[in-house]
Amino acid sequence: MAMVMKYAKTLSIVVLSLLFVLPIAIAAGEFSVQVEPVKSKIDTKGEAVFDVVITNLALKGQKQFRLYTLSYPSWDIATDPLENPIILSVQPGTEVSRRIYVKSLDVKQIGHYVVDLNVRDVATDERITVNMDISVVSKEGTVGQYVPTVIADVDMPEEIDPRTELPITVHLSNQNILDYPNITVILKSDAFERSITTSLDPDEQKEVSLKTGLDPLLPPGEERIDLSLVVGNKVITGPLTGILRVLPYAEIRVVEKKESAFIKSKTYEFATNIPQYDEQIKIPIEGFANLFTNAVPKAKVATDGKSKYLVFTPSLESGNMRIRTTTNYLPLVFIIALAILAALLYSVYRSPISAVKSAGSVEKKGGGLTRMKVILVLKNRSNKAVEKIVVHEQVPNMVEVDAEVSLGTLPPTKILRHQARGSIIQWEIGNLDPSEERVLEYRIRSTLSIIGDFTILPSAIRYSLNKKERVTHSNSVVA
Repeated sequence: MAMVMKYAKTLSIVVLSLLFVLPIAIAAGEFSVQVEPVKSKIDTKGEAVFDVVITNLALKGQKQFRLYTLSYPSWDIATDPLENPIILSVQPGTEVSRRIYVKSLDVKQIGHYVVDLNVRDVATDERITVNMDISVVSKEGTVGQYVPTVIADVDMPEEIDPRTELPITVHLSNQNILDYPNITVILKSDAFERSITTSLDPDEQKEVSLKTGLDPLLPPGEERIDLSLVVGNKVITGPLTGILRVLPYAEIRVVEKKESAFIKSKTYEFATNIPQYDEQIKIPIEGFANLFTNAVPKAKVATDGKSKYLVFTPSLESGNMRIRTTTNYLPLVFIIALAILAALLYSVYRSPISAVKSAGSVEKKGGGLTRMKVILVLKNRSNKAVEKIVVHEQVPNMVEVDAEVSLGTLPPTKILRHQARGSIIQWEIGNLDPSEERVLEYRIRSTLSIIGDFTILPSAIRYSLNKKERVTHSNSVVA
């Protein structure tokens, strides 16, 4: 929606007369304002007088209202006796009247002026704006002269992001037969001042458009903009006042990006027009990339649901902050390469024979071990035949080895008993083709119960591969 400021210096005598004598009444939600002109025709040094009536429409509760104008410093309002600020207290369902004196501070040209009167509810911030029409006349009168009369109608956004240009369109309408070969439109605020000069023929209507940039660091809030029409050195219209609302923003964007095979770096720029910005700055990060990402300045990692962020504490310079992140996957590549190399080395140097030993059919008496079966499974897990396989098993001398074996298992080739070293069992397997398997089994018994853990040592398996003698071992068994 566009904000429109309208102004006319001089209308017909009949219309002006009605404007200057009729009261103006405007109502809001819980109060209404009526302005009645007492004296609206003054010279450049005079004071206009208006009676302001405020009605509290609420059913209960006293309200306080503040009166002020945005037409300052061209115009100012006052009361007698002087009040600053001007605040009226109104009981519910009643009205209060106050006489307002409007004085020109910087008006030197004759013509018709519109001075705004703002009445604001102090508690709710609800506001009503009423225009007070004032005619500034010459002490000598204007007989035989045309008073310059140009209506200015300005369209511009009600609100704007200060990083964008402000588009302004001024609609000019010449209301009499005066010719203006050079008429200057001046737009002025604390943030900018722009002017454009054009011509205006008698009774002509014209549009003048311009764009102006704003300071990107312009803080959020209301910006007052004044419009004046100037011919020569004389202001023939205005200043008219409008309000532009400056929006807050806080944005982070990528300004530089570099990528290689394993290293990615980004430079971010954070910008805001919010003074003393203290909220954390967040940059999304995917998966486990935070493990390999370094940030300048330093950042913390935060999780919000399934999303991860790098979180920075703002350290702004002129509303800006630079952030650089570098994600280096070279350590990950190095770890993967080492894992692959280890797997290759393991596959090359591991024993082609897997030997898995287990215990079964454990019998106990009096809380101790008395009998047990030991099973050893050999398998050729390579793609080549393994030759001359001989298995040696050492059994502690506290137990005896039974010669009995189960059906389907290979019986021992030798069982040697040694008084100090215990029993030694030997199997001569011969050859094992790829994926071929052998099951070896023997039983042990003890005349006395063995209390506690009983350990069978690993088996030693000797074999020949590619005409080289090698040895491997099985696991141990604890029963």
